Amino acid sequence: MPTTRDDEIRALLVRKRFTEAFELAMSAYGGRMLGLAFSILGDRAEAEDAVQDVMVRIWRALPQFRADSAVSTWIYTITRNRCLTMLKQRRAHEPVSLDEPGTREAAESVVAAPALESDVWTLLGTLPLPYRQALTLFYAEEKSYEEIARILDMPIGTVKTHIHRGRKLLASLYGEARLK
Repeated sequence: MPTTRDDEIRALLVRKRFTEAFELAMSAYGGRMLGLAFSILGDRAEAEDAVQDVMVRIWRALPQFRADSAVSTWIYTITRNRCLTMLKQRRAHEPVSLDEPGTREAAESVVAAPALESDVWTLLGTLPLPYRQALTLFYAEEKSYEEIARILDMPIGTVKTHIHRGRKLLASLYGEARLK
């Protein structure tokens, strides 16, 4: 008898009940996919677009899913990779310089905003992408170091370093914002 959502999804996949497996996966992980996409892209509309695209990719790939990793790890990896591709495309099409009018003020307003408990997520969005990804997976998705290492395709030591440095930087930004 399945004990976790991943086990339930795997059982459905073994029985080739792809529609049910897909629906269960999306109900279990859809919100978390959106959270991960938003933490990477920083734009809700883009995050929603990314998740829609990922859902199509997952639907098409379900019959070929191999049990090399947890279903959730597989889903988060696809989500992460799609978001990184979207970031590359965005950068290629929209170069932005801090010297442009309005850009510097927008960047400074994010850091200078008064930080309340709910603003931690806003501050998290200002962190470098590797720190932001590691912290989001660790705290919001409650993934272990090992799972994060598989999702981000990096050594566990690097994951621990990103989480440690991300925490320090986030605490520093939070302290600066509270002083202003």
